Amino acid sequence: MTSLVWLITGASSGLGYELAQQALLRSEKVIATGRSGKSFTNLDGLKAQGAQIRELDVTSPLETLREVAREAVEIYGRIDVLVNNAGYVCNGTIEETTPQETYDQFNTNLFGAINVVRAFLPYMRDKKSGTLVWISSLYGVVSGPYWGNYIGTKWAMRGISRSIHEEISSLGLRSICIEYGHTRSPVLEPGRRKPKGLAIPDYEDIVSCHEANAQAMNGKQPGDPVKCTQAIIDTVRGEGAATGKYGNHDCQASEGVAKHPRQSLPFDVDMSAAFPPDLLLGSDSYRIASEAKKNDLEVFEEWKDVTCGVDLSSEFNPVSVDDYRL
Repeated sequence: MTSLVWLITGASSGLGYELAQQALLRSEKVIATGRSGKSFTNLDGLKAQGAQIRELDVTSPLETLREVAREAVEIYGRIDVLVNNAGYVCNGTIEETTPQETYDQFNTNLFGAINVVRAFLPYMRDKKSGTLVWISSLYGVVSGPYWGNYIGTKWAMRGISRSIHEEISSLGLRSICIEYGHTRSPVLEPGRRKPKGLAIPDYEDIVSCHEANAQAMNGKQPGDPVKCTQAIIDTVRGEGAATGKYGNHDCQASEGVAKHPRQSLPFDVDMSAAFPPDLLLGSDSYRIASEAKKNDLEVFEEWKDVTCGVDLSSEFNPVSVDDYRL
């Protein structure tokens, strides 16, 4: 099958580095990117394995990112898979973290990722082929205390990915949000978390509990980074565990509402099923997300009379999300 060209942000360590390695092992072409300094030096190992490496800071101005995109596309003539992986975890309760910490978290994890997409999408649209991969987390599906800034970026990322998926699917492109469970990576190492300058006694129990949990889980996460990154490649390519699982991702619109045509892919896949807008990775991710969805549905039903009691009339009775499409 045709080799794909992958560009991966934040590839200097962790799951980004592992994804680049696994793609290279599958004879894919990889452009691994990282920020200047130590992060960029860490890319030397990928370069030795055959990757092209480029400096890319996702928080750079859009014009800078567009120039990086132009130079990256010149390497192989195209980008088939754009992986928004760069990010970090801001710990602390919402009240204890500063406005700057919140902004920085969103700027790297979300705003930067969106701008990277803005920079590369013109080249994908031109080819009528390409996949956007957003590296999110189980915490883009569920919520919790102490990690609220990080969780906020991942919830927003999921919505952005789904919206873009619907905007670009008629153009032959696709977008998918990957929701990792707790996967063995450096993300929980103590040096990855910032000491808090502001400590509010009312939150002491929450802070101590979640710090203790992070320390206890560090190095013991159940997710295998090799299997996780292999699953991403399989899903994008429609191979391995993903064989036969996706194809036509038309919107199942109601009568009179236009459907999106099938996407164009640079290789043959079974077009009989749906390409997933989201993919949970890890048994813990599946278990926890499923329980959260179940709880949400129970709350919906419990409050149905209140929810449905505020309409002006019953003349418009949509039966699905597609009935709301303009």
